[in-house]
Amino acid sequence: KTDTYYWQFCTGKDSQHPIVYYHHDESRAGDVPKTFLKEFTGYLHCDGYSGYNAVESVRLVYCFAHVRRKFFEAIPKGKKNTDIPAAQAVKQLDKWFVLEKKWKDFSPEKRLSCRQQELRPLFIAFYEWMATIDPVAKSKLDAAVQYACKLRSGFEPIFEDGRLELTNNRAERNIKELVIGRKNWLHSTSLEGARTSGIILSVYKTAELNGLNPVKYLEFLFDKIPILPVLSAETLDQLLPWNKDVQQHFSRN
Repeated sequence: KTDTYYWQFCTGKDSQHPIVYYHHDESRAGDVPKTFLKEFTGYLHCDGYSGYNAVESVRLVYCFAHVRRKFFEAIPKGKKNTDIPAAQAVKQLDKWFVLEKKWKDFSPEKRLSCRQQELRPLFIAFYEWMATIDPVAKSKLDAAVQYACKLRSGFEPIFEDGRLELTNNRAERNIKELVIGRKNWLHSTSLEGARTSGIILSVYKTAELNGLNPVKYLEFLFDKIPILPVLSAETLDQLLPWNKDVQQHFSRN
């Protein structure tokens, strides 16, 4: 038995053409995203996995949901005392998510302005507050504080660009569908089979995000691609989910 890995890459929420791609690989090393994203520049939403540091020409944007989760897990089971530091941290972070929810339909420019005026003071206060607590070494609370402090520079970009999100939940939700499916399939019998599963699910999910009926769209591709006179980037462009003709024929609306 050989362990292999799925990597999930997707566009941001404001992308004109949403894309999800499940890349299957034998490695979990940073060379995988480095190679896959070698021509990409800009912001990269991700979790705190150090492998993403290998990706060049990007600004890493870390996930506050992971910070919240670590503090939540540091609350002793059955402990209802909201005065303990871990619970206080969760309470502070929850205020941020309430604000973001209120701003979710704002333009990126207006959202950025709101963040700078309302969220940034809370952000600064949170880090100042963490400096005042003294967690037990190697405790869950200590791990949560260390994690939040170590990745601070990767949280700052949300105050630079209103298109950025506080969490990596978009990617987390996408990969969860694959994980659930893999449990039902039990396993792939070959590396090529696993890669093929990832490609098919990539097409299915991308079609869905672009408002298409994914099953009918897949049937369309299976019928159309084998009879293309020439297999080229230009002919395949005509079959992409956001193509006007494709949208007219397979839109769910």
